[in-house]
Amino acid sequence: MKVSSLKDVTFDKEDSLLFSYSDDLLLKAKAIQNSILPKLHVLLQESISLVRKVYEIEIYDENSTLSKYPSFRENRENELKANYESAFVGICGSRLPVWKEMKRLDKLDVKILPIRYGFELNKNCLSIIFRYDTDLSLSLSSYAKLRSAFYGNLNSLLTICNRFGFQIRFENGRQNILSSIKEQLKQNDVLDCFCISKHFYLPVECSDFSELPLCFASLIPFYDAMLRIAKGESNRFKSLVSKLQYYVASLPEEELPSNKKRWVLLL
Repeated sequence: MKVSSLKDVTFDKEDSLLFSYSDDLLLKAKAIQNSILPKLHVLLQESISLVRKVYEIEIYDENSTLSKYPSFRENRENELKANYESAFVGICGSRLPVWKEMKRLDKLDVKILPIRYGFELNKNCLSIIFRYDTDLSLSLSSYAKLRSAFYGNLNSLLTICNRFGFQIRFENGRQNILSSIKEQLKQNDVLDCFCISKHFYLPVECSDFSELPLCFASLIPFYDAMLRIAKGESNRFKSLVSKLQYYVASLPEEELPSNKKRWVLLL
């Protein structure tokens, strides 16, 4: 599918129906790849352009790489068994042995980080999601280091999530409504929580996407902090959050995310 700019992007009933199809899983996966992934990729590139403007960094120069699914081998001996109920395009850590602060339980080099950040579409809605994979065989100390990017900057995380419409949720039903987010993050041994934006329910047209790039850019300081922790490099979290504050302060009120007023973030 040829999609060259945000004005070409819409998600409608036809996209939704693709996720309900189950007669031929390989055909379904290929249809999602050809129809939906190109549109999600345009959203990502638009957002990365804003990241470049806000933070003056190049995402793909920071040991990041493109992450997407459906993803599968084209030449197969067996039938595809994965029944894709969502599509995703985003960024993750590059598959290189540069994560020297991370340890695997089997002592091998860590080449995959349990971090994925981008746009997810299912049959109902479009969202931005910052998710962790807790199935990787990393040591608890490695998860604890990554977790420190959130727990060590909790006030900033909660403020940004509130201002840009993200919610923090916990996997595996571990969320306790009687405990605060702070208390639950303290208790987590691994990163079994995720951040998800408000839902943009289908049909969604390009005019509905105006706030998505800025919402995506808002959590980049945390994504960047995790990559730098994993590489053993110096922290620049405060510097990036300051740049976000400066950029938001320069925007006209009508360009801020829906119903969000000016904000002050104490670092």
